[in-house]
Amino acid sequence: MSNTIGPPPTGIGWDEDYPDVDLSKIGNSVYEIRDLRKGMRIRVEKEHVTPAASSAGGEHKQGSAVSWCQASQPTTRPDGSTDLDSDDLGRTWYDTTNSVLKILTAVGTPDTFTVCYDIIDEDDMATDSATRPPSQQSVKAHVATGTVTMTNKTLTSPVLNTGLSGTAFLDEDNMASNSATKVASQQSIKAYVDTVDAANSVTDQAYADSVGAAITSWPGFGERTSTDTDSNALAKTNVYLAEVDGFLTVISENISSVTIGSDAVDASTTIGTMRSCNPSSGSDPILTSTFPIKEDDYVKVTGTVTTIAWTPIGTGGLVKQ
Repeated sequence: MSNTIGPPPTGIGWDEDYPDVDLSKIGNSVYEIRDLRKGMRIRVEKEHVTPAASSAGGEHKQGSAVSWCQASQPTTRPDGSTDLDSDDLGRTWYDTTNSVLKILTAVGTPDTFTVCYDIIDEDDMATDSATRPPSQQSVKAHVATGTVTMTNKTLTSPVLNTGLSGTAFLDEDNMASNSATKVASQQSIKAYVDTVDAANSVTDQAYADSVGAAITSWPGFGERTSTDTDSNALAKTNVYLAEVDGFLTVISENISSVTIGSDAVDASTTIGTMRSCNPSSGSDPILTSTFPIKEDDYVKVTGTVTTIAWTPIGTGGLVKQ
């Protein structure tokens, strides 16, 4: 094979079949050169693009770089002796103590490795980011000392200390908002109840006065009569309408009954029956009964009746139907 690499050597070529095999001139050196070149290729291409002519190859393959993976922060290059400098910026270290990936961002005393992801350390959460994570410390500080806003959350057995505040908590002594969804303070409930109670309270004297007024305004009994509103005598079998509340008195010598109802033609409900009790002398007794009648009731008396009398409460009589 022709010489595709040199002389003079430039390092830009890569030919594992060169130099030509001519042991008479150089012995085994040609094999050693070829073996060295091939050995380098085999090892380099494990994590790099295969070397080729025209300076091609040697670039890192994807995933080929290995970060430091240890608890302590690196201070030297992978050779273990050369201190890190500005040419090493960008090297990565997986901090096994904190389980985070860090990147070398500055060299000095000491060097600075920064957490790779864009973490925010703000106790007040002012950035309010929807894409960047907060630090553990900032979350703890914010929850412990800040204000947490919760929407549509259910609190199971919450314990509320000191007091409440906010637009859903009302302290109105007159309950003017009349809200069906907001909470009233203890003080406002007490003040409202006390005010209403005071307005509606009745003293002993006021109660006595009200009872006295009620008694005074009661119409009392009217004049007893045995005639209807047309001045005709009250008679059995007739149906009468009571103009007011009152009492119907019936005097009878034998079995009689009084019916009352809402039927203007024939009162339908019997409210009392008077039965005779024959004495040993054989004479019939005189029976007397009094029945309460309500205003607008219809009433009828049947049987052996001697007298029917009406005593109204107030003014009003019995109207024959």
